[in-house]
Amino acid sequence: MRINEELAEACVIGARKSVERLKRVVPDVAAEYGVSVGSLANYLAFRLSWQGINWWGAAANLQATDGDPWTIARDVFVERFPLKFENDVDRQLLDRALH
Repeated sequence: MRINEELAEACVIGARKSVERLKRVVPDVAAEYGVSVGSLANYLAFRLSWQGINWWGAAANLQATDGDPWTIARDVFVERFPLKFENDVDRQLLDRALH
């Protein structure tokens, strides 16, 4: 599922419209909808920034710290971009760069 207004609304309802309660609600809503806690927290921080509310610190505290950023970025890149090459040299260069 993609993070969208439906999830943001679920967080707002769960927090009873209290920004202070959001940090406790976000992990539960993320688990219920099967999305990343960190991604949902970032989305909420982004949406709250439109209202002049700075929630980025709370969102940063909800980020996972157990992953290697390079590996995550590489895996997302490989997943989203088809690796089709006209010649073998280009494929080998990218393969070396990614590993």
